[in-house]
Amino acid sequence: MDRQVHKRITKPYIPKALNPDLIGLWKIGAQLYEITSNSLYLVIQAPLPYTITEPQLNWSGWIFERVYGDPNEIPGVWRDPVTNEEYFFREDSTFTFHDPANWELFGTYRTSTSPDTLGTSEVRAVLTENGSTLIFDITYGPSLTYDFVVTTTTLTLTDPNTMQQTIYTRVT
Repeated sequence: MDRQVHKRITKPYIPKALNPDLIGLWKIGAQLYEITSNSLYLVIQAPLPYTITEPQLNWSGWIFERVYGDPNEIPGVWRDPVTNEEYFFREDSTFTFHDPANWELFGTYRTSTSPDTLGTSEVRAVLTENGSTLIFDITYGPSLTYDFVVTTTTLTLTDPNTMQQTIYTRVT
């Protein structure tokens, strides 16, 4: 199999049971993350203002041109004319983001009006818990393994190779 093509294929999703204390909304600084009950690790991108002036979508300064879809609606395929990156926003509020450098993200999106905003929840990994170890099976790359400690207010991940810690604060 051609290695370039293989890199673009996301791994199969196999949900696993997690410690219920891990499930919820977390943050580091202002960036939000979610660990779901079906073992997904999501990066929550804050809603940003957007305008559609056919055939362009201006998403807080990021310009896309419509490839297909209904005029003045988010669902459809939008391409950045400079980088050729594409968002495929579906009617069911799911999306796929394709980067020509051979990687993809997927997840859900949400819009609101007054003002018009668009935000995403990007699936970055499927989590597996093994005792005090948490394995992040990255959808587009190799797995990452951390030792973890979860309390009512924090989740601390420690890289067993470097001992570097990442500390999340519970939001909900």
